[in-house]
Amino acid sequence: MRTQRQLPRGRTAVALLTAISLALTLAACSPDRTLPAPADPQVYATLDVCSLVQIDDLDAEVRLTRSRAVPSPCRVETASGLSATVSTVSEVPEGATRRDSDGLTEEEADHGVALHLDAAPPAEGCRSYVIGDNGLRLKVDWALADPEDPASCEFIRTVASTLLGQIDGPLPTLDWPAGSLYRQDLCAVVDQSGLADLVGPQVEVTPGHADLRCTISSTDMAEGPPKRRLKVQATLTQSPHAFTSRTDEQVEVAGRRAVLRESAGKRCELLIDLGPNPVLSRLYGRDQAGHEQDPREALEMEFDVKDSYNCADLPHDVTGLVELLR
Repeated sequence: MRTQRQLPRGRTAVALLTAISLALTLAACSPDRTLPAPADPQVYATLDVCSLVQIDDLDAEVRLTRSRAVPSPCRVETASGLSATVSTVSEVPEGATRRDSDGLTEEEADHGVALHLDAAPPAEGCRSYVIGDNGLRLKVDWALADPEDPASCEFIRTVASTLLGQIDGPLPTLDWPAGSLYRQDLCAVVDQSGLADLVGPQVEVTPGHADLRCTISSTDMAEGPPKRRLKVQATLTQSPHAFTSRTDEQVEVAGRRAVLRESAGKRCELLIDLGPNPVLSRLYGRDQAGHEQDPREALEMEFDVKDSYNCADLPHDVTGLVELLR
């Protein structure tokens, strides 16, 4: 039990001033940068990242490509072969917030900062983090960027610099329709559905970025991996055949078509079709070759089990969750 001891009245003010003075001294000496609190998860779920990139400011012929991930990163490519990927992030690594980090360059603005990291270690490549006073956090990188190529790293820094100039104004958003999966707080819906009971009597619930992922892990094991772990995430499907594969078992969940697969190592995988979405149709209705696509909202589940659970029971066990979503 935590107890509190009250100081005599005459000494309280002295103690308070001493504490404030010490805190200010430590802050001035600390090499750590204090970041604004991250933006609300719904900001990340609705942000139109590609529309945030200002092509005219890049002084190059540029093509923007939306990733199929949710929330959607944006790939920026030039005709000469330079590229960068812009994505939203919840966390910024310590190496980008310590002012004494090797290879760190800071670019200040009235409304935020861009933190540019050289390749250290080289395997991570060059990367930049754009952090707004409004809590917006963006990462600019590219896994295939050559750390020995100055042009590649410079392009990543240039993209980050242009983003820094855009994050203080109104942010471009994707207007997901009411009831869309991308407007949901998945962990809140999981909690309401009682799905945690499927994982175990003692669980740890971990929300993912933009509240569009949720992981439930059993904590009743003293040592070793959890006996059960369920990952639930919003996703989208592109192929018209996503739910008609002959290699997966076709099932229904709450009246919706789904496919079930049991993988090696006892993982049950379930992909549930939640229907079309006009925003997805506008963004992903055709591929780069002009072929028609069928983008649909979907709920993806991965259930890792270390006991005798029958994967065939999963569609029935998650029915309550799906009924709450749409």
